[in-house]
Amino acid sequence: MLAGVRHRDRQTLCALELDWPGSRALLSRLAVALGPAGDAPLARSLGQALAAYEQARRVGVPDAARFAAFVNTLEAALAPSTPLRPLLTPRQRAVLTDASMPADA
Repeated sequence: MLAGVRHRDRQTLCALELDWPGSRALLSRLAVALGPAGDAPLARSLGQALAAYEQARRVGVPDAARFAAFVNTLEAALAPSTPLRPLLTPRQRAVLTDASMPADA
């Protein structure tokens, strides 16, 4: 899956993994869930999600919101039937829940 990822995207993926350990494992679980036919859509979706994450990093978006940008973009770029949310770890799901709550809640 990572063979087709551009160098810049690999650097962003490394940053994502450092900020959110288990992100690469999430992508591995997703690749397994999609099967061989999902390689091209996953590579395309991954590029979009990494671009969203990098953009969020550049403008100083807080950690949890950056991770949410990555997951939300990945999810939006994949087919609606793709089981992304169940593949998240409990901590990743909690972070997404916290990131979607208003700051004054």
